[in-house]
This record gives sequence, structure tokens and C-alpha cells, in this order.
Amino acid sequence: MKKISNIIKYNDGNIFLLVLIIGFVAIILITAMVQFLMRDIEFIELDEGELQSLNIAEAGLSNWYMRFNRFSTGEDPYFQFDDSYTENVYDDDNTIIGTFTVDYSPDIENEWQYTPFGYSVVSLGTDIESGMQRTIRVRLISLNLYDFIFSEEAMGSGQIAGNTNITGPLFVVGDFGMITGDSLFQEGPLFVLGDIIISGSSQIGAPDLPILLFMGGKMYEHNGPEVDPLNPPGNVYVYVAEFHNLMINISLPEIDEAYLNYVRDQGGYKEITGDLFIGKQELEITGPDAGMDLTGYLDFDAQGVLNINGNIIVNGDIDIGSSVGGKYTIEYNGHANIIATGNINAYSRIIPDNWYDFPELSLLALISQGNITLDMTRAQGGSAENDPNIAAILICNDKVSLSTGAVLTGSSLSGTLELGLNSKIFYRYGIGEFLGPAVPQFDDILLVYSWQELVN
Repeated sequence: MKKISNIIKYNDGNIFLLVLIIGFVAIILITAMVQFLMRDIEFIELDEGELQSLNIAEAGLSNWYMRFNRFSTGEDPYFQFDDSYTENVYDDDNTIIGTFTVDYSPDIENEWQYTPFGYSVVSLGTDIESGMQRTIRVRLISLNLYDFIFSEEAMGSGQIAGNTNITGPLFVVGDFGMITGDSLFQEGPLFVLGDIIISGSSQIGAPDLPILLFMGGKMYEHNGPEVDPLNPPGNVYVYVAEFHNLMINISLPEIDEAYLNYVRDQGGYKEITGDLFIGKQELEITGPDAGMDLTGYLDFDAQGVLNINGNIIVNGDIDIGSSVGGKYTIEYNGHANIIATGNINAYSRIIPDNWYDFPELSLLALISQGNITLDMTRAQGGSAENDPNIAAILICNDKVSLSTGAVLTGSSLSGTLELGLNSKIFYRYGIGEFLGPAVPQFDDILLVYSWQELVN
């Protein structure tokens, strides 16, 4: 019995030691769990602060979009193009929960100095409770058709002939083809919602001034393989600083009876029924309104300068110069929209009498429900951007056509763009800012093409 008793005491000691070990391990585990739980809570609070500061930074961008929209619609004439500002953010109880600081400026990265409608916007969001900060930068474009040479379609050898030159921002809704001769597109940016087809002898951009390219489709060699715009083969002359895929729904405003009624509602217009001829110190109306006095809207002064003013609606065709006989130069002064329900044909040179007034103080807008044709065969001028055959903005439903060697400085917006051999279009930057309210209306679209979070 004594031996058995010693065995029992020995087992009691083992059990006590085991209980102590288990208790000690449990304490360690509980302590560790509490520490992990506290750390998880800290991470959750940290995540909430980061998320809150991101939301506040996004609120700053939304605030800038609202300000820019008010500027675009004319509600805020004091909008600065390069500025920064800070505002508080409140919750439903009107308690300040954070602040955002927005810093924006025209986007001039990659020598994109020719496009003042591009912006870089940086928004810093601060969450007051956690102290967390996050910063977002977006790059965007304010799309207005009048900031571009615009065409629904510009494709095929019959539309873009050889040795043509397009200088400035271009927007093509369909396909864009440079497939004949040594055609050149430069400065940009270039927006093409379809495909781009380029022949080996044509060129997009330049080595010292690569363009910004937005494209909905793909780029191909003419009758050849697909081309990477950022890494073209040596026989394809494409120089692109940045390339962005783009899908956007945009179209030319319709020039229809509703638009004509809108012009009439603006007041300050003259309406003609018949065809209008504008010649060398000569205005002639053929049709029911023959002999109508156009003084105050269209009239020549003693020096032979055509004074233009307001809105002139022509229910018929308009001819500027003649396809036969001598060629001459018509100089104009003032601002006017000359609108035809038929076609507009220009055969003689027409430019501002003071070149330095264009387009701010002198700007002619030719607007047609049909076609606008610039037939500058044997016309004066046409050697360069500052010596064009015509300085104006052309807007029509159907087709703008430039004859062989014709030079347009200003802009063109049409359903189809047709460029003859050796013809040139030079976009005049800022021309859209000087158009009156009676041109076909188009609401600006803010296109964000780059979103990036910056490390604070």
C-alpha cells in the first residue's frame, strides 16, 4: 500500500504542472490574440482614413469639373487657367471632415504647347480624423468641336490626295487615310475614332514634335500589316509622344431648320431669298429678293473692303468670285456668319484686310446646309499659312472640298473632308473662342484620358 500511495502523489504533481503549463500557454495565446486584434483595429482605422482621404481627393476633382463647366457655359467669366485653391469638406451634420487642395494648369508635358484646352489637375485630399492624405492627378481635354478641324469621314485617295498638309488638331469620327503621295499631318493632337491607314511616304507628327494620338481603332500600313503607333517600323513615318485608346460618341451639330430658327431668335440678322454673289466690290442677289439693301450686314467701303456684320441667311447658293474670268482678292473686315441653305462656292481669294486682326477682330464663318467648295484654280495667294487663299471657318453638313493647291487658314467642320493635290489646311489656334453665339451649338465634353495616384 505504501508503494501505491507514492505513485498517486507522483501523478498529482504531474497534473498540477500540466495545468500550470496549459494556463501559461493560454495566457500567451490570449495576449497574442488581443495584440493581433488591436493591430487589426488599427489597420481598419488606417484603411478607413486612406479611403476617406481618397474620396475627399475625388471630391476635389468633381469640384474642379463643376467650376470648369460653369466657365464653359459662361456662368463664371473669372475662371483662371492656372490656379490652386483649398476648400473644406463637410458631413451631413455640417462638421468638417477634411479638406481638398486642387492645383491645375494647362498641360504642356511632351511639348503639347499647341493645345490650350488640355489640363493637368492635381487634387490632394486630407482626412482630418486620421490625418491621412492621398493625391490624385488627372490629365484631360475639354472637347469642343471648334477647337479642331473636324470631319465625320476623311478616308480614301479621293478624299486625301497626295502632298496634302494638315496642321493643327484634327478630329475624325470614322477612318483617317493618308494613302496617296507625301501627305503630312503635324502638331495635333489627332483624334480618330476608327482606323488610321498610312502609306510609307506619308507622315504623322515629326521627330522633334511628336503628337498626342487618340484612336478608337487600329493603325495599318496601306495594304499592309498593323502598326504600333509607339513603335512603328522604319518604313512608316509616325511620331507619337503618347497614345490612348478612345471610345466616345460625338457628332457634328446638324444645320437644319431648327438651327436657322435659332439664328433668327438671336436677332440682328438679314435674310435673303435667292442666290448671293460676292464679287470685286460687287454684291448681287438673284431671285425674289434681288436688289435688297444689305447695308450694315454686307457692304463695301470706299477702299473696297467688304464690311461684314451679324448673321446673313441666304435661302439659296452663295458664290464668292467666279469660276471664269479674272481672279481677284476680296478683303473683309468684321465678324459675320453667312449661312446658305444651298451650297457655297469660293473661286476667288477672301482674307481679312488686316491679317493681324484674324480671328479676334475679323472672322468670316461660312455655314452651309450642303457643300462648301474652295476652287482656287488660278486664284491669288495660297503659298503658306500667312498667305492663304481663304481665311475663315467653314461649317457644313456635307462636304468641304479644297481644289488642287488651295490653302485654308482657320478651320473646317464637315461631314466629309476632301483635299486636292498639294492642298493645305492650317488651323488657327483659338478661333473657336471668337465665334459668335449663332454658330451651330455644341456642348463641351471633358475627356479624362489619364488617372494617376501620386505618392505623398
